[in-house]
Amino acid sequence: SFYTSRELLEKAAEHPDANIVLALAGHNHIIGYGVLAYPDPGERWVELGPEIMMEVKAIEVCRSWRSLKIAPAILKMLVAYPQIEEKIVYMVGYSWTWDLKGKNKTAQ
Repeated sequence: SFYTSRELLEKAAEHPDANIVLALAGHNHIIGYGVLAYPDPGERWVELGPEIMMEVKAIEVCRSWRSLKIAPAILKMLVAYPQIEEKIVYMVGYSWTWDLKGKNKTAQ
């Protein structure tokens, strides 16, 4: 993932209209997160016009917390974005970003 540190999540949250959702254990232990933001400049979705498309850029949950329905809860909170009805939201799932090793799976 592109958001492997607190600093990168903070930087993502600085973007206008970004929606960052954190799942916490205790007061300061991040066990999962989601990022909804506008596509990066240069991506083909930007060509449709400004602020039309939004991307679910990441949803991640720590291995030891998986199977507890945290990721669906994060996604539900991400799309609770105030102007969601005025946007086209998409999500891209590349196999190289999946935790295949954690599930003893391969991409083949």
